[in-house]
Amino acid sequence: MIKDTQNKKIGACRAIMGLVFSLILIFGLFNGFSVKTAQAVNDYFDNVNFYTDNEGFNRVSIHIKTTFTENWGAIGWPVANSCVLLSHNGASGAPSMAMGNGDYIYDALINYNSIDTSICEDITYSAGNTYDLYFCESRYLGGVYFVMNENKINMKPYFQKLALTSANYIWFRKTIDNYNQWFFGDTEYTYFTEQPTLTITYPQNNYEIAESFDIQGSYTLPAGSGYNLLMAGFFKAGNYDINWNNAVNVFTIPVSEPSGSFDNLRVSNYLPKDNYDIYFRVYGGGLAYEFPFYISNINIVSDLPYELPITGETLPDIPVFSSLSAQTIYANYSNYATSTALFNTITGAIEPLIIMIGDNLTFFSSQFNQASAKEAGQKAGGAVLIIRANAGVINSFFNDLPIAEILFLYLSALVVVIVFRIIRLLLKLIPFT
Repeated sequence: MIKDTQNKKIGACRAIMGLVFSLILIFGLFNGFSVKTAQAVNDYFDNVNFYTDNEGFNRVSIHIKTTFTENWGAIGWPVANSCVLLSHNGASGAPSMAMGNGDYIYDALINYNSIDTSICEDITYSAGNTYDLYFCESRYLGGVYFVMNENKINMKPYFQKLALTSANYIWFRKTIDNYNQWFFGDTEYTYFTEQPTLTITYPQNNYEIAESFDIQGSYTLPAGSGYNLLMAGFFKAGNYDINWNNAVNVFTIPVSEPSGSFDNLRVSNYLPKDNYDIYFRVYGGGLAYEFPFYISNINIVSDLPYELPITGETLPDIPVFSSLSAQTIYANYSNYATSTALFNTITGAIEPLIIMIGDNLTFFSSQFNQASAKEAGQKAGGAVLIIRANAGVINSFFNDLPIAEILFLYLSALVVVIVFRIIRLLLKLIPFT
């Protein structure tokens, strides 16, 4: 009865510890990649982020809570054959939306990615989506517009590129006059945030690659950001998702402030042949920042194998066992025509043992599917490599406790136990007497 009570207590403690561990894991997974953004106080958008992108353009991103429409129209002004951004009531071709402290911003917000210069139509902001917008000054006579069928890149010279600091902020104007871009606004200040930058020099869009390779490039990190890991996520072309659940594999290297270059973001363990889009993030301190670009349509023409860290060695081929007599070995490797009496005496004594070992190896080789064994070994080795590569990310979920290292040690001990048991079983099968 006492032993049964103790067992129940142990079981209850294990259950409680399991529950606590699960809650910690869930909290880490769903909150590990949080991003600090300003919280707006209107019914239409939130999560405002005010920053400068890789090209030096000042940008603002907003997450849409309620779908709304922005007015565009062909009104024959300010130039012929133009499509103009209108005010919320359609009364003006020179609206503005974003304002900043001082006089440096008094601009319209342009949803550049949604513009198609072959048509002139309203732009819809759909609930649940995030849009990265540009600050656009007047292109001509106060108007913000594009000319029908022109290359929309002609609009970019009118997008702002200002040197900003954390003292700068914007808010979204709300008025009842004819010059407000949207019919709502937000008076909360959103302060400028310096963002990381990334330049990738290899590979580029549409490259074809036949073997393991290193992603190369350079980066900058804001002072005090805490970012310490660069991540490259490989998604089958067109299969990206914002949470990276669809990533076929993720490869990482450490990074440090304020800047650096790299030529060793290794892509190997394990990537099957396919067409991929590569997305990039930096991570650290519980925060992640995803860069607003990706490398598209990389064609991996053959499966990239597992590699050992640092050395880059790949897995060996499946061994082939065969029995060889001492006389055959002597004939192939000796420089003399006939063997000595001593050689014949020694080989006569140990040859039966060598033949027995060879026969046993041949027997075991024939009894097991070596291809399946190699595949299982690759998966086990790949799991270890993935844990080692992502140790920093895993540990950050648990306030930098060495969880990844503990898991690695546990797996190593498990492998040792399994190998020991296999060897013990094999020794029982080999007839030594």
